[in-house]
Amino acid sequence: MCLTCERYRAPELLFGVEKYHTAVDMWSVGCIFAELLLHHPLMPGKTELEQVQMIYELLGTPNDHIWPGFSRLPLVKNSTYKDVQKHKFNEIENIFNAYKPSCLDLMKRFLAYDPAKRISAGDAIKHPYFKETPLAVARELMPTFPPKCKYKQPMQKPITCIMSFQAFSFLKDICKNCTHSLLKLYFFKTYFAIRIY
Repeated sequence: MCLTCERYRAPELLFGVEKYHTAVDMWSVGCIFAELLLHHPLMPGKTELEQVQMIYELLGTPNDHIWPGFSRLPLVKNSTYKDVQKHKFNEIENIFNAYKPSCLDLMKRFLAYDPAKRISAGDAIKHPYFKETPLAVARELMPTFPPKCKYKQPMQKPITCIMSFQAFSFLKDICKNCTHSLLKLYFFKTYFAIRIY
C-alpha cells in the first residue's frame, strides 16, 4: 500500500513504529473501502499532524485500554502529537449510518487502532458483508486484460477515453503524492489514449 500518502497510513506508523506488517495494509484497505462508500477520501490529511487529528476525530483518541502499549509508542512517549485535539467517541456509525450493520462491523475491524485486533485479509474476505445481497460478481465474469474470450481478437490499438479537463485534473491531483496511484495512472494512460475536452 501507499506509505507516502498520509490518508492511507496506519496509525502505528504515524506514532513511530518502524515495523511494517500486514495490519498496516489492512488499515489502508479500510481507508479505500470507506472511500468507495463515501465517494471521497475518508481522512484526506496532507500532513502527519493533520492525519492524526482526522484519525482522532473519526475513532476517538486512543489509549492503553483500546490499544495496549499505546503510551509506549515512540511518538506518544516524546509527546509529538500533544497538541492534537482529543476526541471521546468513535464516529464510524454516524458517518456510515446508511449502511448495514455488517458493513459497519467490517469497517470497524479494518480501522481498529490496535494492529493485533485489525482484521486479516483472509478473515475479511470471509466476512458476512460479502455474503449479503447484492452479491459480488463471479470471478469468471470479471473483465480481464487482455480479454480471455476466444471469439474476439485482442485489442490492437488503445481505446480512446474522453474525459473532461476537470476529471483528468482530479486524477492527477489524487496521484500527485501517491506512488501506487501514479502507477495506476501510467497503466491507464498506456492502455487508453486520453482525449481531454
